Amino acid sequence: LLRVGLIDLNAYFAVTEAAGSLINSSFGITPTITGNVPTSTFPKPGYGLMLQSREDRWQGRVGVFQGDPNDRSSLERAGEMALGEMVHRLPGPQGAIYKLGVWQYANPRLAGAAHGGLYGMWVQPLTARGARERSRVFLQWGANPGAHGGDLPYYLGLGADLAAPFDGRAQDRFTFGLARAWLRDLPAETVYEVSYLRGLTRSLFLQPDAQYVRHPSGTLPDAWVLILRLHFTLYE
Repeated sequence: LLRVGLIDLNAYFAVTEAAGSLINSSFGITPTITGNVPTSTFPKPGYGLMLQSREDRWQGRVGVFQGDPNDRSSLERAGEMALGEMVHRLPGPQGAIYKLGVWQYANPRLAGAAHGGLYGMWVQPLTARGARERSRVFLQWGANPGAHGGDLPYYLGLGADLAAPFDGRAQDRFTFGLARAWLRDLPAETVYEVSYLRGLTRSLFLQPDAQYVRHPSGTLPDAWVLILRLHFTLYE
C-alpha cells in the first residue's frame, strides 16, 4: 500500500490504540520524537510518502516526510524525517502485539538538528472480545540518547484500558496511565492520568479526565489538570 500527500505520521507510526482514551499528549506519538524535532503531525501535517505491507502476523511500514511541516513551500531545503516500523501479533484472540520502530531526522536549517532514535510498544489484551470491547495493558518506550539527541533523551509510559468496568455499562471504559519523560539537565516530567469514558447513547460519550503532572517541562510547579469532554462517534 502506497500513500503520498499530506500525512499525519502519528496515524501510522509510534502509536497504540490501547492508550487512545488518555488525553495527555505523552501517550500519543512517542515524545522522544516530537519533543526533539518538528514532526508531521496534527494540527500541521506535512508532505510525505509511505509504504505499508502485511503478511500473516507481521506488518511493516516505512515513510519519509518533510523536515519542516510548517513550511510546505521548500520541500527540498528543509531536510527529512524517515521512519521504519515492524509490528508482530502473536496468535490467538489474546495474543500480544509488539512494535519496534527506528527514526532519523536531518535538517540543514537547524544547527545540530541531526537526530535518530528507537521506540517500542507492547500491548497485551486481557479479554478475547471484539476490538472495541477488549481490555488491555500497554507499555511504551523511546530513546534518543546521542550527544546531539535533543532535550528529551528517554521516555517510558504504561497503563491499562479496561472495557465495561461495571456491570450494565457495556459501552464504558476506564483508562489509567503513567508517563515519564526524562529531560536533559532538568528534572523529569511525570504524568499520572485517570480517565472514564461513559456512554450516554450508542454515539454520545462523556469523558471526565484527571491528570497530575510533576515538573511540567522540567521547570514549572506541579499541576493538576481536570478535563471534561463530550464525544460524538459516527459508526459505520
